[in-house]
Amino acid sequence: MANGIIYLLTGAAHGVRLVVSLWSLRQHYRGPVTLFTTRRASHVIAARCAADRRLRVEHRVFENAPTGRNADFLTKVAILPHSPYEITALVDADTLVSGDVSALFSLAETEGFCATQFADWDTRKRVIRRRLESWRKVGRDKAERKHVNGLVDAALEGQPAVNSGVFAYRRGAEIVGRWQDLAELGRSTFICDEIALQLLLPHYPHKLLDCRYNCSPVYGIRQDDARIWHFHGERHVRDARCRKIWLPAYQACLGEDVAGLARWTPGEDRRLAAWERRGGGMRDEGREVR
Repeated sequence: MANGIIYLLTGAAHGVRLVVSLWSLRQHYRGPVTLFTTRRASHVIAARCAADRRLRVEHRVFENAPTGRNADFLTKVAILPHSPYEITALVDADTLVSGDVSALFSLAETEGFCATQFADWDTRKRVIRRRLESWRKVGRDKAERKHVNGLVDAALEGQPAVNSGVFAYRRGAEIVGRWQDLAELGRSTFICDEIALQLLLPHYPHKLLDCRYNCSPVYGIRQDDARIWHFHGERHVRDARCRKIWLPAYQACLGEDVAGLARWTPGEDRRLAAWERRGGGMRDEGREVR
């Protein structure tokens, strides 16, 4: 198949958010979707999604998922060669699709890889710089550490900051295999998959989409034209700005009982469970919001 979208569900904590994301995707995209899962609890949720014909999801069990520290981040990169599509877009489960996503496919086709920028940040921003600097000691020997330090130096030259929650790639793109190797090398670091991608991008052909395709309701710019919202850091109900966007979609899924959601929500989503226990309100930024 030429183009398609893949999702990954490892544990069950993102199960409700996955259903909401898939439902929103189907309002804007009619092409094929494959959902990879790695654990028994995620297999069950995927089966519910696959059984709902409205979502039109193919379910695949990924047998050889990494284990140990940061295993979920490494699994995201490990599944990439197993996509059934020539051009693949990966979308994180904690997203909400709100517009046309075809640019992901078209740019990945021309350059092999398409990344998405986080807000208008770049690598000189303190939080990104700190994450990159943490890789200075990564490497199994002196030569490897020297190579990684060269990648860090290049990345710190004012590159756009990327987020690995949404990206696209062409089958066989050289960066994909290198990304897996580098993320594994830096597996002890914070969000090792995302920083490994940040380090590699200057050295491989790629296109960059602005943050409309990976839009944080908290930090994103051009929010009036967001195509994919990303509720990073479990912000879907933790932040009032995120709740304003995510909750109507969640309520719509409940009303239509998408993937049987009304019978099993909130599942293992602790943030959502806490919000519901509080009667739909929670303390946010020092004040009570509902």
